Amino acid sequence: MAALATMFRASANHNLYLLGELLTILDEFERSEIAVIPFKKPMLAVTAFADVSLREFADLDLLIQEPDIDRARRALADLGFSLAHHPDWVQSYIQFGHELDFISANEGFQVDLQWRFAKKWLAFPLDHEAIWNRTTCVSVGGRTVRQFGLEDSMLMLCGHACRHCWSSLKWISDVAAFIWAFGSRLDWMRLISEARASGGLRALGLGIWLAHKVGGAQVPHSVALTLLNDDRTAALGN
Repeated sequence: MAALATMFRASANHNLYLLGELLTILDEFERSEIAVIPFKKPMLAVTAFADVSLREFADLDLLIQEPDIDRARRALADLGFSLAHHPDWVQSYIQFGHELDFISANEGFQVDLQWRFAKKWLAFPLDHEAIWNRTTCVSVGGRTVRQFGLEDSMLMLCGHACRHCWSSLKWISDVAAFIWAFGSRLDWMRLISEARASGGLRALGLGIWLAHKVGGAQVPHSVALTLLNDDRTAALGN
């Protein structure tokens, strides 16, 4: 138990450090007038888990708009971050890629700068352009931070985990925690409709099925009838 407590304290301290670094980056982006949405990682810990120490993470994810990539690169460089990729192929990559990785000056952590959720040839159940009109704001560390709408957040969590074949238990925990925290405020019918329209209904259904079976998350009866009783979803989950 003592070893676990030591590990928890170390993880909690690291999470607080990364949250502070995130707020510093957001301040710099605000000064540079770059719209940005931090997502997953510390924001998920603060909002869904209600405690930054309860969800382990090692890097930061930022979503910007494609026209702002060059200015965002300069803002990160001003903060001492270095691009993790060879600069010669960056401009070509931007046309079809979705993220650039930056390493902090002390090499202590990485920032994933994203302008879409997946490479252009990969399907993803969330429109990276449309989400900007549905963002909301939350208070973190005494400042206002832009966030995805609740339904968009759910699709992002399920789409991301599905893209990685649900290869980590923490992604199931993320969806379960999100449902526990925000399930009563989710517009479930709108969520299902948007997932169906974007081709992401299977990804959403599998995420909710796993969150229910593994994480104990509860969903409305109508949602259970639509998603949890699907034999193909259950076959994938099993």
